[in-house]
Amino acid sequence: MLRKFPVKNAIRNGLIAMELTGAAMAAPLSVRYSEPVQRFVVKIGDNTEKDLYDSTLIQKQIAEINKIMLLRINKLTQLKRQQAMVLQIMREDKNCCTYVDKKKLAENIVKCSNEYGADPIHIACIVKQESHFTENVNKKSGKGLMQLTQIAVKDMYVRPNLYHPGLKKIKEKYPTYEKLFAAIQTDPELNLRVGIIAFIQRLENASGNVRIALQNYNGSSGKIAYANEIMKNIKQYNLI
Repeated sequence: MLRKFPVKNAIRNGLIAMELTGAAMAAPLSVRYSEPVQRFVVKIGDNTEKDLYDSTLIQKQIAEINKIMLLRINKLTQLKRQQAMVLQIMREDKNCCTYVDKKKLAENIVKCSNEYGADPIHIACIVKQESHFTENVNKKSGKGLMQLTQIAVKDMYVRPNLYHPGLKKIKEKYPTYEKLFAAIQTDPELNLRVGIIAFIQRLENASGNVRIALQNYNGSSGKIAYANEIMKNIKQYNLI
């Protein structure tokens, strides 16, 4: 139970606001002080009193909340921008699948890319080239959005240490590469995740060279033309 001391109402309101913000998005807090504040106390079970805040600590707490809120706002702004860019790529793809939920797929591409540390624009351009955003398409040996092959999936089980740590969680659910390969043909988000992990591994092997990573991701006799086409798309959206 809070006990009243010579504390400005504005500061008490600031403390209440600090409690309420929590995980919520809010405008940065601002409190002005017209006179010094000595302490703010709480009464606990045995009638003892404990200092919670002085004016300096309150200022620090509010500054920290403002910092956290601004970081969250910036993160949300970045995610919205990335989703808008992916949607633009999809809308400008003349061969884009007509029945796909573009908004949901764009959100998934951005979410999965950020989860594994990939550039969502790179991944969107790969998906455009591989499948034109058709979720469960099969082309020869390639399957789904990222056109994953059985050989590529098998390598993740043969040489797991070369891949992103996030692969471990996927393998716990699919203990054999056969089961994972079957699953990626019907689960578009899983296909995205595995494809992103595969591309990141190529990117690391290429020391961050996106063009070489793309060539290695494709691996066919036409890999140079494949990489050139995707790089042209990436440059068009100014994120390399």
